[in-house]
Amino acid sequence: MIEPKHIMAFATLGLKHILVKKKLKIIFISTGDELVDYKKNRKINLWQLRNSNNHYLISLKNYIPCKIIDGGIIKDSQPKKLKQKIKRISKSDIDIVLTSGAVSAGKFDFVPNIVKDSGIKTYFKNVAIRPGKPIMFGKFK
Repeated sequence: MIEPKHIMAFATLGLKHILVKKKLKIIFISTGDELVDYKKNRKINLWQLRNSNNHYLISLKNYIPCKIIDGGIIKDSQPKKLKQKIKRISKSDIDIVLTSGAVSAGKFDFVPNIVKDSGIKTYFKNVAIRPGKPIMFGKFK
């Protein structure tokens, strides 16, 4: 929203028009049976991980001009749930989908096929960092 002080500054500079871009909306979805919501689970099993990626990415809203939406966790046994979620997202005003997990080449790595079938352009898959190596970045066409 443009405040009166900004309008005054533009007028002082002789600017009649300014280019305005909308704030990007990004949804971040984590996948995997080993993930648990860090807010809800204080005690976890030895094989489980607290989902820290969502928390980290949502904190970026303080540093970059975008809206980041927590898309939650989708278990390895729920590829249909991801497909339905992406279908809903494609009809929304969300610009970018980020996923973590299920993008490598294992038995439960269903994200790449669902993303491809949903008409999302993939920009990269996997990054050389830990935790967080299996990450995929895509944008609706």
